[in-house]
Amino acid sequence: MSSKDGRLLKNVPLGTMVQIVLKEDQKSGHLTKGIVESLLTTDSKHPHGIKVRLKSGKVGRVKKILSSKKVKNPVTPLSFRKPLLPCHPGIPEEYLGSSHE
Repeated sequence: MSSKDGRLLKNVPLGTMVQIVLKEDQKSGHLTKGIVESLLTTDSKHPHGIKVRLKSGKVGRVKKILSSKKVKNPVTPLSFRKPLLPCHPGIPEEYLGSSHE
């Protein structure tokens, strides 16, 4: 199996540009291009391709890996995002915490 094999979970990190086949396109083989937002297959490999959700919300199995490099700015869980400060223009800065020590 090559490094571009969409049947192996390790080859499909978040942010990868891929082509998937949607359930409704399995007969026609039509591929949909997008960026991997989440991995839905939990096993290390799957004979029909790793199931993913794209940033567009579409779900399907990876048939081609177009870029093994992670795309810049993949979706980040909210808990990892830095809060925008000030949160509210009416809140005094001393209540927001000090960013300089």
